[in-house]
Amino acid sequence: MTALAAQPRKVAMILVGVVFLLYLNSLGNAFQYDDKHAIVANPHLSSLGNIPAFFVHPEYFSGDPEKAMYRPLLLVSLALNYAWSRTQTYSYHLVNVGLHALCSVLVWALLRQLGRSAGLALLGGLIFALHPLCAEPVNYISSRSELLAAALVLGACWAEGEGRRWLGLGCFALGLLSKESAIVLPALLLCREYSLGRLKGAWSRYIPYGAVALLYLGAVRPFLAKAVFTAPVRPLAEQLGTQAKALVYYLKLLLMPTGLSVHHAFSVSSLAGGLALLSLALILSLALCGRAAGRGAFVFGAGWVLIALAPTSLVPLNILVNEHRLYLPLVGLLIWLSGLEGLPRLGRAWLALPLVLGLLVLQRNTVWRDEGTLWADALKKAPGEVRPYVFLGNHLRAQGQLEEAAALLKRALDLEPDNPTARANLGTTYEKMGRYDQAIALYEEIVSQHPDQGEMRYNLGRTYQLAGQLEQAKAQYLLISPQTRHYDLVLHNLGLLHEQAARLDSAYYYYSQVAGEGEEARDGRQSRERLLRELPHRAPPLIEKGQAPQVEAWCRLVLAQNPGHQEGMFFLAVALFAQGRYAESIALNQQLVVLHPDFGEGRLQLANALESGGRPAEAVPVYRDLAARGGDPSLRAEANMRLQNLERRLGRP
Repeated sequence: MTALAAQPRKVAMILVGVVFLLYLNSLGNAFQYDDKHAIVANPHLSSLGNIPAFFVHPEYFSGDPEKAMYRPLLLVSLALNYAWSRTQTYSYHLVNVGLHALCSVLVWALLRQLGRSAGLALLGGLIFALHPLCAEPVNYISSRSELLAAALVLGACWAEGEGRRWLGLGCFALGLLSKESAIVLPALLLCREYSLGRLKGAWSRYIPYGAVALLYLGAVRPFLAKAVFTAPVRPLAEQLGTQAKALVYYLKLLLMPTGLSVHHAFSVSSLAGGLALLSLALILSLALCGRAAGRGAFVFGAGWVLIALAPTSLVPLNILVNEHRLYLPLVGLLIWLSGLEGLPRLGRAWLALPLVLGLLVLQRNTVWRDEGTLWADALKKAPGEVRPYVFLGNHLRAQGQLEEAAALLKRALDLEPDNPTARANLGTTYEKMGRYDQAIALYEEIVSQHPDQGEMRYNLGRTYQLAGQLEQAKAQYLLISPQTRHYDLVLHNLGLLHEQAARLDSAYYYYSQVAGEGEEARDGRQSRERLLRELPHRAPPLIEKGQAPQVEAWCRLVLAQNPGHQEGMFFLAVALFAQGRYAESIALNQQLVVLHPDFGEGRLQLANALESGGRPAEAVPVYRDLAARGGDPSLRAEANMRLQNLERRLGRP
């Protein structure tokens, strides 16, 4: 074993092979959670031509512009996956597994660089490859950002240890383009120098890394300011208190990775709270014990863990704790453990550990199969938390299990009656069940408390529309701000409302206002095109019913978008004629026959307008021209008949 561990190529092959075998049962797992808005509903990934824009448009990160993030390298990788397999998940999982295999090799290489024996370095690489905490970032496709950033941070650390400064700087820059957490690299490098007693003379060597970090912070300043200062999720004191408590929890997960879940039951704590202070005291005690046991390895290992956790400890995020945040900190734990003085004497006792860890990972892979298995597992482990009920309820609703979904969402409201997400999703479930009154009551309650929530007002308007209460639906839609995420759907529904009310001009207007390029705008564009195709069939009955002004308005909208459109010009001329506006009708008809000389109906209508408008002599040559042309025999016959009647009235032989 020792001889094998000393052969770099074979070690790399072993680690890569172990990782791919371990995650083979994950390749068919579904998109999860943020994957829906960041990949499935993200239109920007559908074209490789968008790749340059990823580096200048943070809003391309998601189909929802409000979730903008600056992670262009991540988007490049996802766009390549989309070109490879569209929305089939196997290619996305293959890339994630490959990145984890690369990180495992880099962990082994870094441990060797730090002076660990060949056997210990291989064991460290294997533990990293097989650790169950890594199952979340590997299975959760959107968490590729964690894998990319970690691979590039580890690559930069190794390159710097080999004296390859430019390679290290390049990895650092690419890491920052993958995820914000890569910003910790300069601190990790300085921590290594400190652990080796070389910090005093090392500062100047890392100035280029500091310069790259400052440039990056300047680029993401608006996002950082919002997250920390202008609109933080929670006050800084609560954030620090919560994350101080989280340190102990994270340590437990690192050392004893059981009870893993996509959602851990965890609560906010004040910095001055007893649990936070107790956690800090415990961490300090463990640090003193660890330093005594590990000496030099402890400084770099423990420092690595704390530094890697610093970004999520200082910046308030919606999720209090999660497992993929421990991906890079796990390396620090392995740096410390592999440096413990008594560790080599344990010998083959360590060989059982990879087997146990591997079995746990295989089990976690099955949990990540789809949203149902993932959130059912979370609900089992945290029955007092709201989020598992909500997400499992949403999944069951999408599967058509509406009664079961409603029961879960009502349970979520029992736990937290004012939870707006649970109320909104229960309303959507009632809507799908046809229980419109209950859905409307829920939406009205939310809108009354949060009148600026355009999405909820849209849901209310849509439910009114489904219930046949068209005026109430219209009133709600008109109150929604154009900045609302789903405004293209609002415009389309307004168009449908007016079409239901036989106001086709207004329907066409609202369909035409749909301006987006995504899937939500597609229905609006299709409805506008459909209504345009139906113009020849739907305009005549309206004119016959005395609604020529509506047809006029509709045709003017068509011509504003499509100048010279044949049917648009023709029916506008007919609508003007029906209103007795002969001069306008004649002028428009004359333009029509110039632009469309083979359009027989246009010539017939021109002659009719000239005759009815008191200019019969001018109608004669138009009838003659139409009668002499080829084309529709019935039009020629009609033109001949009208010509004969007109010439008799004019007294011509």
